[in-house]
Amino acid sequence: MLLTLIYAIHVPSGMDLLPLKMNEASWLGFFQWLSIIAIVISLVGAICSNYFENRVTSAMKSEIARSNQKAAEANAVAANANKRTEELKAENLKLAVELEKNRLARLEIERRVGPRYISPEEKETIISVLRPYAGQRIIIRVVSRDPEVQSFATDVNAALKGAGWQVTLDNSSVQQNPIPYGIRCLISKQPSDSVLAFLSTLKKLTIDFTEQRLVEATDIPDDYLIIHIGLKPSYSRN
Repeated sequence: MLLTLIYAIHVPSGMDLLPLKMNEASWLGFFQWLSIIAIVISLVGAICSNYFENRVTSAMKSEIARSNQKAAEANAVAANANKRTEELKAENLKLAVELEKNRLARLEIERRVGPRYISPEEKETIISVLRPYAGQRIIIRVVSRDPEVQSFATDVNAALKGAGWQVTLDNSSVQQNPIPYGIRCLISKQPSDSVLAFLSTLKKLTIDFTEQRLVEATDIPDDYLIIHIGLKPSYSRN
């Protein structure tokens, strides 16, 4: 129809319209086939697009599944490693406890058979506990010229001075006969906090001593403290 209208406008009268009509029919057939081909191409394109989309989706799902599996395997390995780490920590802690027990047992044996002394760790303990009572007066009476007694008294003296205590080291009683054994602490009837802290520190360090309260003495201060250091007893650390 469109071609006929164009022809009617531009083609002079008297010309034959049959070729134009045949050409118009050919063009209509051409466009029909072209439409069919376009529809077929669209369908094929849709089918291919859907196919490849499914392939891509399937590939992505497979990759995600593999990634999840690898992550699960890695998590399992990490969990086993953490478990083994905790087991090793527990074993090391147990071993450390056993080693410490053996060390303390060995030290105890050494102390029983060897000379008395104040270790660096014990000295630090004495200083940290007794430093708040700096200025407290104490007399250390050494009742023997035995080298072991003299050395131990020197250790005690150094530790107390490190805590800021006023220490008097007295060797005037070395001629006592018989020579006493062990450590004896002379304190007042109602000892002060500093004196009680000193006695508590000796107990904490497992240093054996005897305590003598001067209950009948009424003229001595509460912070009165004299310790006698004698020979080392054969039955204890001291």
